[in-house]
Amino acid sequence: MNGRYVTVTIPGRKKFLTFCEVQVFGKLAPFLPHVLPRPLNDLHRPLGVNIALGKISYQYSTFHPLGSSDKAIDRNEASDFYKNSCTHTSDDFEPWWVVDLTSKFIVDNIMIIPRGDSCTGMTAKYEIRFGDSKENGGKSNPSFSYSEILVFHDLQ
Repeated sequence: MNGRYVTVTIPGRKKFLTFCEVQVFGKLAPFLPHVLPRPLNDLHRPLGVNIALGKISYQYSTFHPLGSSDKAIDRNEASDFYKNSCTHTSDDFEPWWVVDLTSKFIVDNIMIIPRGDSCTGMTAKYEIRFGDSKENGGKSNPSFSYSEILVFHDLQ
């Protein structure tokens, strides 16, 4: 799939949206990927460059100052909210979080690191959308295939 905006949302429900890291792997369209070698102890992760790093993110609301949208693209993979590493919206209907990749990319994989602290039950089923629209948090963009979404728990 190709596009500019990656959206994480919880459709059809009033929930908190909270997770600790989003990593997006792909290449600038229409060029070939810039691939970095990965360490042997990191073979479970997608191969490539996390193109979400250093980009602009925003979310529907912010529950607590520690839960700002940029926490999900800061390279901090700690899954404990109180280690200043997770994003967190208020209890909203269909909350969303978006990263603007600033250019059109062909995306192969998206990895989400959910919370692993005492609020792990707050991790609802995420829906990932990817495309060129930023309106309404990118919720009109096509869904990203679940076979291309990797959710890792307890990486600490």
